[in-house]
Amino acid sequence: MDQKKPTAKVHPLYPKCEKARETGVLDLKLSELTTIPQAVFNFMSHAEAKVKECDISGNMLSYLQRQLVIKFQYLTTLNLSHNVLSTLPVEIGNLQGLENLDISCNLFNTLPDAAFKLPHLTFFYAQGNLISEFNLTQPVKSDRLDLVDLRFNPLSHHFRRKLMRMNTPFRLVLNISDMKSYDYELNDDDDDGDVSI
Repeated sequence: MDQKKPTAKVHPLYPKCEKARETGVLDLKLSELTTIPQAVFNFMSHAEAKVKECDISGNMLSYLQRQLVIKFQYLTTLNLSHNVLSTLPVEIGNLQGLENLDISCNLFNTLPDAAFKLPHLTFFYAQGNLISEFNLTQPVKSDRLDLVDLRFNPLSHHFRRKLMRMNTPFRLVLNISDMKSYDYELNDDDDDGDVSI
């Protein structure tokens, strides 16, 4: 007798967890979650090492459980966009293999320090938050960082000017007030869209 069907009826996320066991991609997007259910961690026991990508976008998370970071320590991609997060657990910095981190469209008012402790971070998406300023002296551990996207944040005029004068080893993308949705990268002297430094 197939034991999966009764379990699937007990919890609607069971099929997604089963698929993650096979693919290494845990897709919990648009699942109306306010927290990640303990059942997910129970379903995924003994499969944590296989999970390389986790998408929790489009939910209603106001905080991220430390358990996710501790259990899925081999993540390379973590998508937390379109939630109501304002902080990340410090344990995020322990995700040694994380390359892609998306915190866009949340309620962050600064860039989380933990993100700068990720040694392999390559793409960091933080657009559409409430960021006006952040610590410019924060050391960046990753020497692979290629892009930090800060479009659609209410960066103060003074702070924006500081950012535009910075020389960074990565592309720092800022939005200008009259940016068009199809613009992404323009020259520094172009006033009609992003400034890519």
